[in-house]
Amino acid sequence: MKNTPIPNFVYRWTEREVSKTIASYAPWSRPKIIWYHGFAPPVNLLKGRKNVLALLIMYGAYPMLWVLTKLIKNQGNLFAFAILKPELSTELFPWLVMKDNVPDINPEWVEKNFKKGGKESV
Repeated sequence: MKNTPIPNFVYRWTEREVSKTIASYAPWSRPKIIWYHGFAPPVNLLKGRKNVLALLIMYGAYPMLWVLTKLIKNQGNLFAFAILKPELSTELFPWLVMKDNVPDINPEWVEKNFKKGGKESV
């Protein structure tokens, strides 16, 4: 950034990246995420540049872009999300159990589903 050691990098989050990040942070159950998508045309940016032709094109294309982003929601230029905490007493993965209010390996499930010697049973 401006010839300094600070990098000029914008990380563009996707739904998959958010899901992977949350799953890495809380690996004991499947993350529940509610997605919100939107579309905001860059009208103010175009007004600030005083580019009349680009502004007219945006106003002309806006109805089509609005319909497109309603039909294909994740094609908008805005998104937000809400992450819901799981109920650990009922939503743990089957190979985990709660011990002292902390998720731990379920030895019975491991015995039942895996053979000794490291090979998965069929």
